[in-house]
Amino acid sequence: MGHPVLIAAELERLLEPQQLGGLDVTWLPSDQPTPAGDYVALVPLLSRWVGGSELKRLPKLKIVANCAVGHDNVDVVAAEMRRVQVTNTPDVLTDATADLAWALILACARHVVAGTELVKGGSWAGWHPELLLGIELRGRTLGLFGAGRIGQAATRGPTSSGSAVRCGSSCRGSSGRATSYRSTHRRCRRPRASSTPTRCDR
Repeated sequence: MGHPVLIAAELERLLEPQQLGGLDVTWLPSDQPTPAGDYVALVPLLSRWVGGSELKRLPKLKIVANCAVGHDNVDVVAAEMRRVQVTNTPDVLTDATADLAWALILACARHVVAGTELVKGGSWAGWHPELLLGIELRGRTLGLFGAGRIGQAATRGPTSSGSAVRCGSSCRGSSGRATSYRSTHRRCRRPRASSTPTRCDR
């Protein structure tokens, strides 16, 4: 028998058997409560609350490996009191979110949704020089509010379209005062804590 662990059932098809070696896995569906038992690890999705009551039913639990960028669904204070380590998966969705931002920008600029509905609705009557013309992105300026990880990743999108990027963020300059800055493809250092303003390389 391996180490008893609880893993969200939605992850079963995403994991290879060799990744589960040495583990006695119980797959936990999202519509079922967290069971009691001698499990040493819990791998939940962000939709599952893991608080004091859940931790109390898992007296041998050593780690909550949250399958999410954050850990808002875990009572980290209760976990710390029980010496249960809490981990998450930062940065895994940064590029994906930036890609989706650009997908929305392009869809708006080129009327992708309207064009799709036109064809699906059977209203296509042939080509016209002004039909769904949209706007040209080349030479345009993209404004980003915030220069965090996702904002920085989004600045890589317009490089092939010839668009300039201007970022606005509450960064602190050499004077220590919060200020807005304008930048073309500049990067900011990641903040060390959520309460610490982003420090920019100007």
